Amino acid sequence: MPCSITLNTVKAMQFISGFLIFTGVWISTLCYSQNVPIKQASASDYAAPVDIPMLLSGNYGEIRTAHFHSGIDIKTEQVEGKHVLAANAGYVFRIAVHSGGYGKALYLKHPNGQVTVYGHLQQFSPAVDSYVREQQYARKSFEIELYPKANQFSFNRGDVIGLSGNSGNSFGPHLHFEIRDELSVPLNALQYGFSIADKTRPRINWLAVYPLDHQSTVSGASQKLLVPVTCSDATCYIADDCIEAGGNIGLGIETFDFLDYSANECGPYTLAMTFDERQVYMCRIDSIPFSLTSSADSHIDYEEKLKSGRIIQKLYVDPNNPLRIYKVLVNNGIIQIRDSLVHHVSIEVKDTYGNESQLRFTIRGKGTLVQKPKVNNDQIVQKGFRYDTLNVFEDQDIRVVIPRDALFRNLDFQYSRIKNDSCIYSMIHQVHNRYTPLFKPYILSIRPEYLPRALQDKALIANFGKKGEWISQGGTYKGGYVTTKVKEFGDFFVAVDTTNPAIAPVGFNTGDSLEGKQNLSFRITDSLSGISEFAGYIDRKWALFEYDAKNDLLTYVLDDNRLDKNRLHILEIVVTDNKNNAARYRGEFFY
Repeated sequence: MPCSITLNTVKAMQFISGFLIFTGVWISTLCYSQNVPIKQASASDYAAPVDIPMLLSGNYGEIRTAHFHSGIDIKTEQVEGKHVLAANAGYVFRIAVHSGGYGKALYLKHPNGQVTVYGHLQQFSPAVDSYVREQQYARKSFEIELYPKANQFSFNRGDVIGLSGNSGNSFGPHLHFEIRDELSVPLNALQYGFSIADKTRPRINWLAVYPLDHQSTVSGASQKLLVPVTCSDATCYIADDCIEAGGNIGLGIETFDFLDYSANECGPYTLAMTFDERQVYMCRIDSIPFSLTSSADSHIDYEEKLKSGRIIQKLYVDPNNPLRIYKVLVNNGIIQIRDSLVHHVSIEVKDTYGNESQLRFTIRGKGTLVQKPKVNNDQIVQKGFRYDTLNVFEDQDIRVVIPRDALFRNLDFQYSRIKNDSCIYSMIHQVHNRYTPLFKPYILSIRPEYLPRALQDKALIANFGKKGEWISQGGTYKGGYVTTKVKEFGDFFVAVDTTNPAIAPVGFNTGDSLEGKQNLSFRITDSLSGISEFAGYIDRKWALFEYDAKNDLLTYVLDDNRLDKNRLHILEIVVTDNKNNAARYRGEFFY
């Protein structure tokens, strides 16, 4: 039957839908006001943290790996060493240096109680840099967290506080910049009046339609439907304007925002959905506490992201999704279709600067289909888990303990085990499936097979990566089990790590003269459990080697203040992995 419909039928359909809504057939589980005021600073509260045009490669709230992005990423013309400026007057209250994360990061506290964060720096201002280096030598640690006294390092608005870089978990030179409130909750920095050109509308790429239970169907099937979306200016559409569906239906879209002069895919600011002219869903990304940021995996179609890379943002909410970004939510955003009428859907996407795109289409009600759940293989054990209770599963050689609120929704938990000749210390334990996201880690214990006593302290739990490589999940042997905490489902097994890390000089041979050179580098790697500690010594004294984890590089910047000139120096590098396997490099150089 075609999806065309007369005006009188539309009015009748709207009346019926409204009657169902207001008589309680449509259950409103949560509904916030759409007009919640947003606390914003004036445009003059913060200045640009760079002295070059502010072009972004990432914005606030976009979906990253297992989290929402907490700041904005400012391009630095593809180079390091650009001036980083204090966005307002304040003092340094925290300094962090890490091999991953934000790398070298500076935190300024301002008179209004807010904090600005400057991440992935190449170096700090001279006074701060000297202080940090002194503390690193005093504590004999490259990685360090410092909290100077109030006003020990103060800056005025526009002062140079450091140079931009690529340190930490950064995959290209840029400045990561955040504004946090008094409770250290990241805020949407784009609301603070920065001069950023943006007249570009968000784009919608895909529409996803989900049957949410065994009685619901989409296009006559019990599986999700992915439909490509075409956009022309502000209007987006699908090729077949009408979709048949019945039962409890969820919708989702893949959408990205774009800023002027940048091809980078950023995240939208608001998503809204109306069903038969009534708004049933609206999310707005103003602030997301770090304690909730991993709920990004519930906000999206996690399975689709793992399988295809598409980031489908769901327009319905899992029962145990704790995010507070949902400002309008009727029946958790789930559409209930119990008739054969044509229903009108509108999805609107906006960015922080008010640019918007809208997708409109219709859904024709189609009778629900009563289906029996699939019968699993006899080897698969199945058990119902609830998100609001502690869940424990025990079977031969395995124990799974999932704490309360670790799941985003109730789960038909499944378990099986298989033999693999490459895994000699245990069976492969298939713990549910890797396409189900988790909010909190759970405890996994596996009893090993044929594990000699001498290898017990080398045992760990591992799973397989995308290319079949082994990935350590850590763990310790105790009471006959190897136990660890993991935050994903999947296939796990017991392995041992008895291999020492590897240390390889980069462009250096022992005995070389380093006259005219600026640094000395080594590539350090580990095959399984991962690097735990590293240390470098020159002339038997601890020396500051900086570790770039993403490139496996350990680098010493030749320091004339700490090295005697014109002599031969003794060099030693020690690297230890998480199973206490250690490697040593001994050499010498002339400088």
